Amino acid sequence: MSGHLHISISSRGFEANDAGPIDVVTEDVDDLLDAIVASLEGIDFSNITRIRVTGAESGLVVLDAEGRPLRPIIWEHDESSVPDAGWCLKKHDESWWTHETGMVPTFRAMVTKLSWLHRSEPDVWASAARICTPVQYVRWRLGRDTGGPIVASSDEMASTGLWNAERDVASDAVTGLIDAERDWSGVLPTVRPGDSSIGSLYGVLVVL
Repeated sequence: MSGHLHISISSRGFEANDAGPIDVVTEDVDDLLDAIVASLEGIDFSNITRIRVTGAESGLVVLDAEGRPLRPIIWEHDESSVPDAGWCLKKHDESWWTHETGMVPTFRAMVTKLSWLHRSEPDVWASAARICTPVQYVRWRLGRDTGGPIVASSDEMASTGLWNAERDVASDAVTGLIDAERDWSGVLPTVRPGDSSIGSLYGVLVVL
């Protein structure tokens, strides 16, 4: 194996280059992380120059101030937030959402998962300090720089329903819609350019 190590994550498990698919059906993001790390044991990293973590399926991971998961993963296909998608469209029409975030919110989007969490699990919501996707969490932990920010690309944030691509910032109008009393600074991932280094594993750069 040489060049880039590409790890692709979904709710069904993961693949790492030619290893996989490996089934890990879990809602515990640390179980998923442990399985990925275990699969990398014995690999010769001397010919690997980059590690990249991606995933076609999004979801929501909720962390406390110490970076520990507060609850199981809410995967993208979870339909609990269907009513929240309807609520978002009652607050603003499709035209507004398209102009503000580039998309119309559905139950798959992070914005509706957060709306569901806010109304359904207030204790978790009150303790939440950072939120991200499973991919972003695994990438952050693999990079070992857990004192640093959780990192996302602009493309990843564009699919959340929380991001104003024109200004390249989180939409205050949308975050305020979910919870106007929360201080949102530092809650969402930090956006960096593609191929940015976010840490290293076994001396190999983990990149966005």
